[in-house]
Amino acid sequence: MIQIKLNFYNILTHFVFLVFNHRKYAQPILDLSLRLRGFYVKLGQVGCTRSDFVPIQYREVLQYLFDKVPPLPGPEVRKIIEDSLGKKIDDIFSEFNDVALGAASIAQVHRAVLHDGTVVAVKVQYPDAFELFKQDFITTRQFASIAQPEFLPILDELIKQILQEFDFTREAWVSKRKFFFDSYNNS
Repeated sequence: MIQIKLNFYNILTHFVFLVFNHRKYAQPILDLSLRLRGFYVKLGQVGCTRSDFVPIQYREVLQYLFDKVPPLPGPEVRKIIEDSLGKKIDDIFSEFNDVALGAASIAQVHRAVLHDGTVVAVKVQYPDAFELFKQDFITTRQFASIAQPEFLPILDELIKQILQEFDFTREAWVSKRKFFFDSYNNS
């Protein structure tokens, strides 16, 4: 009987220790992800959807990474758009909101109005985002090949999925298609 109580006490003590440490380290992991940006934000996003192996204390804190990443300032975004398209913002839009609607791992989204009155969402990729992701993929893959080679197929699939997010044209096509089918199904 004493042995059973002692084991239960040890298990309970270990559980409390884990919960305390998960709470203690969840915010620093979020802060580090935000500082490193890119791949680490994406990793946090994936992690917070995995209740099968990521403790709830981390998942709750990492939810922030889906759309509340600190955005680039409006003037910097305007410059990125103008440099990318070779035109002034006023030549493209009649209105452009400098405040981002949301910001995440590779881009942020702004509301704008075209000259014909059409309201649009403008997704602006962060400068050097693709190059930073590529370097992080290389480093992570090299580490995994040494430390955990059995995870390489999973990592390769994750990388493939993330790289698709850089294809904004494909994303726009999927969004239009989804809108069409949602409109059709609701009529």
